[in-house]
Order: sequence, then C-alpha cells, then structure tokens
Amino acid sequence: MKPLLLALTISALFIGINNGKAQAPTHIFGVYWDDDFLNVQGKGTDNSYTSGERLEYFYTKNHPSRFFADRLMPKAGRHSTDIYGWSLMQVMYTPDNLLDPNFQPNDYPWSGAVFATHSLYSYNARRAFAYKTELTLGMMGPVSLAGPSQTMVHRTVHYKEPKGWSNQYGNAPLLNVSFAAEKKEWGWSDAVDIIGGTRVDAGTMLDGLTAYEILRVGKLDPYFNGFLNLTGRRSKGQFYFFLQPTGEAVAYNAILQGGLTSWKPSRVTTYGENGKMTETTASYHPISNFLFEGDFGWVVSLGNVTLTYTQKPSTAYMKGLYSHNVGNITLYIAW
Repeated sequence: MKPLLLALTISALFIGINNGKAQAPTHIFGVYWDDDFLNVQGKGTDNSYTSGERLEYFYTKNHPSRFFADRLMPKAGRHSTDIYGWSLMQVMYTPDNLLDPNFQPNDYPWSGAVFATHSLYSYNARRAFAYKTELTLGMMGPVSLAGPSQTMVHRTVHYKEPKGWSNQYGNAPLLNVSFAAEKKEWGWSDAVDIIGGTRVDAGTMLDGLTAYEILRVGKLDPYFNGFLNLTGRRSKGQFYFFLQPTGEAVAYNAILQGGLTSWKPSRVTTYGENGKMTETTASYHPISNFLFEGDFGWVVSLGNVTLTYTQKPSTAYMKGLYSHNVGNITLYIAW
C-alpha cells in the first residue's frame, strides 16, 4: 500500500499546487502515512506499531443527510458546520526481530488489520466546540494482507524480509464507535489557542477513554470553522506548530491482544545442545492499561494544499516492553 500512497501523494501535491486558489472548498482528499522509520532524531525503527496507511475523503452536504447512520451521530448545535468523511486504513505491528520465523512472546505481536471508517465532524464556530463521531468496520488477521504488504515493500527497497507473519493473530471482525468532544479553552489573537478534548472508544477493536490538550502557535485559521476550514473562507495561508499531550486508559485492544474470534500463537519451540526439540506454552505480555503520548509537529497550508508532519512518542503499549515513536506525514487537497 505504501507505493500507492507515495504515487497518490506526489500526484495530489502537483494538482494542489497548480490549482491553489483561495476559495470555499467543499471536498478534501487526504493521504495519511504513519511509520516508525520517520523520526526527527534520525532514529528510525521497524517494530511495535510499525506502519499505518490511510486514504481519506471529507465532504459537506447542502441538504440533511439521508444516510441512517448520519442521523444518529450528534451535531454541534443549530449553527454547526457538519463535515462527513470516509477512510480506508491498514495498520501493522511486528516484533523487533523480523528475521525470526518463530513465535516471540517477549516482544510485540505480528498483527495487522484493515478497516473502513465513516465519520461526522460537527463544529460550532460561535460557541467554539466540536463533536467528532466515527464508526469503524473491518477485519484483523491474514485477511488484512498486512504480511504481503510489508513483504512487498521490504523487497522493493531491498530491506530485510519479514519472516514471522505465520505467527500473526487469526482473522476476526472489528466493529467500533468513537465519540470525541472538543472545546476551546483559551486563545490570543490568531496566533495562539488551546483546545481540550475527550474521546471514548467502544467495540470489538478498542475500548478506552482518552483526554488530550492541543496547543497551536503560529499563523492560525480558526479551528472551529471546520476541518481544515472546509466550507469556510480560505485564508492566504497558515503555518503553525502544535503540541498535543495525551493520556489514555485502555481496557482492550484487539490488534495487540487478538480479536474475539482470533487464533492466538501459544507454543514456543526451542532446541537443546543435543538437538532435542522442546515445546512450551507462552503468551504475549498484557497490554498497558494507561498510555501517555506527547505528539508534536507542524502544519502548513497554501491555497488548497495542507501538509502536516507529526511525531508521536508513546509509552509502551504492552507491559514490560519498550516505548515507541512513530512519525506521520499527511497531505490534504481541498476543492
């Protein structure tokens, strides 16, 4: 999926630069790429949450939505700006040693998932708050094609080929709902603002509660005018830095623990000095029930093109294992 994302990113950037006119857009296409090789310190890795690619499409409607799911999702009041979206994402986790074909219970699991998300982001510019609802449906396990995707990319760039995907969790359905509420807490002119948020996730993929703060500093467009100012008057451009400390309480994570119907690896094979094979039972580490992240990065918008870079350091996702750091590049084209 990464070669496709790269081609789409280059094409979208070319189109956006050549059509960057200030206007009131009603559509946005986004290319989103998580990868732990991206690191501002130059210390890229290839383990834990190692990659995530997503294609996104956001749009507005000039009439009330007829889709039944849209009618169930809350809106931010009478004067809200309602932005709908669809996305398709693939994610993958791997242990640190990609060349070991055996079950490695003392590291992160081989695990992949693919899922589609339908969203409604509803903004109230007058009262400076927003509701964000997401409905997710997908599958984890071999059907996600995470193994073939990683293998193809590594062969393409002549990097070590992953050998352990036979140990990944089995197939299982993923169904989740996420709801977030955000509120402006403080701001100064068009240069600084602070936004607080809380999110609840529930379903067969992720169950948890998240609280976060967003600090933006620079040349800003109003946050609550809508996602990337969709339908709002585009400014001549914006450039700002942001910091987003996040605390998360997690009760269940299917991609790390296995789905409700997933097969789970449990046998460790070892060989003694005499060549005798021994099999023992083992399991992965339990998940960390409390996570802390300190996302930071920058956003630049010129005309109808927006480019973001985010660094996402996090404490360990599973107890007794190592912390992790993932970078993200996202490109949006609006029209």
